[in-house]
Amino acid sequence: MNMTPEPIIGLDLGGSKIAGAIVMNGKILEKQIVPTPQTGAASVIAAMLELGNELMKFAPNIKAIGVGSPGSVDVLAGIVRIALNIPGFEHVPLRDALAAGFGKPIALENDAKAAALAEHLYGAARFADSSVFLTISTGIGGAIIQDNRIWRGFHGIAGEIGHISTSHTRAGLFESLENVASGTAIAREASRIVGHPISTLEVFQQARTGSPSLLKIIDRAASCIGQVLCDLQLIVDPEVFVLGGGVSEAGGFFLDRIQAAANKYALEFAPVNIRQADLGTDAGVIGAACVAAQQVADSPKLALV
Repeated sequence: MNMTPEPIIGLDLGGSKIAGAIVMNGKILEKQIVPTPQTGAASVIAAMLELGNELMKFAPNIKAIGVGSPGSVDVLAGIVRIALNIPGFEHVPLRDALAAGFGKPIALENDAKAAALAEHLYGAARFADSSVFLTISTGIGGAIIQDNRIWRGFHGIAGEIGHISTSHTRAGLFESLENVASGTAIAREASRIVGHPISTLEVFQQARTGSPSLLKIIDRAASCIGQVLCDLQLIVDPEVFVLGGGVSEAGGFFLDRIQAAANKYALEFAPVNIRQADLGTDAGVIGAACVAAQQVADSPKLALV
């Protein structure tokens, strides 16, 4: 299903870089990347405007611009409540600021949810009727896609999978999935065990080469994720789960363990179908463009501000 039949710009705001692209039918026609300023919201907005204006030289007649932002995003109000990975980015009226600067309608969405829509329409779940997306990186984000739309729920918090409680802790206490199975959590637990700082990448490298203690950390994280996916299968029953983010790039070494855990918890219920994300780092800009395209299709005469 083509959600970007005309060129639309997608902007993907990150903690270290801002990616922008002209997207049409899920394909990137032009892409540029600039560093994310670390000096507050005003400088970040200025960098986004400069990047968007450069892209508009290639597509001056675009109808809208989609933006994916990290952190807590109020889609209806167009506000980023807080993005912890960008200094000073709190209570930012990003949609209105960009709309004023570009003179174009702006569609704002959480970056993980935008990536989920891209994977559903053009990536690993493109032939599925429904999907759940889980991004496993520094933190854990997610989204539920039904009928080619992001399902936000009544309060707009549907898909906040990283905050689901789990009992997979050393003390048997309840913690969020993000606090147990994210890249940050894996590195933190490994650093405690080895007695010095160790990165998530190093944890996976050493676990692959035979470190029993670090492999146990990977297995625990995989088991925790597998259980949560099984729970979601029983509640949402998606056709497919798509796993993205930097940690998922460990490939079969990690995903096979997650699949095995999900199979164990699923018992005789429906199978948990897990796939690795296809679009990589392009999912953010493609998804942001898809969000804007959907809003234009819904209300072609309505300014999105």
